[in-house]
Amino acid sequence: MTTHQQWQKRAAELALDGRAFIAGQRFAAASNETFATLNPATGKVLADIAKCDAKDVDRAVSAAR
Repeated sequence: MTTHQQWQKRAAELALDGRAFIAGQRFAAASNETFATLNPATGKVLADIAKCDAKDVDRAVSAAR
């Protein structure tokens, strides 16, 4: 059985990749901007996420066609 402490340890070791996932690859936003996403339970930053805009949407749509 996995204990609460073991789950906390696993969660702390996670490395979240905040880049956009397009056509099977990871990319920074075209603007290179990011925003922080927070853990609602602790208020701590989980990861900096790519702040995608219209250029990124166009890239994803083109890749999907």
